[in-house]
Amino acid sequence: MVKRLDEFRFEDNPTINRATIASLAEGRWIEARESVILIGESGTGKTHLASALALCACSQGRRVRFTTLAGLANELIEAQSEQHLARAIGRWGRYELIVLDELGYLALPEGAAELVFQVISERNERGALITTTNLPFSEWGKVFSDPRLAKAVVDRC
Repeated sequence: MVKRLDEFRFEDNPTINRATIASLAEGRWIEARESVILIGESGTGKTHLASALALCACSQGRRVRFTTLAGLANELIEAQSEQHLARAIGRWGRYELIVLDELGYLALPEGAAELVFQVISERNERGALITTTNLPFSEWGKVFSDPRLAKAVVDRC
């Protein structure tokens, strides 16, 4: 289902600044290859806003890809098993904006955290990223089990 900014109920989410979201919709942060992290409990509109911002970027002619963290991890594991990991990481690098949804909802399978880190690291300062999560940064170690890896991911997001 397509989520649009004009359908977002700001009145139900008073802590979300409408002017900030409107500014993000203009896309200058994408040109600057910056990241946006939407943190909050389930049902607070993170995915809706991320989808809507991605749709705005598409309407501006930008190359955009939306996935869940689990979806990205599964794709990379499959690419690795088929000896196509470098090609898969390269494809992810060609998008101007990637939306990485649901960080923190599922633990990553063995070895997947390192693969996801490769995509995030490769894109660092080369492309924009939106990450949605229900975890504060201090708890990202639950997803990226190596504390140094978790810290590096936070640094690049």
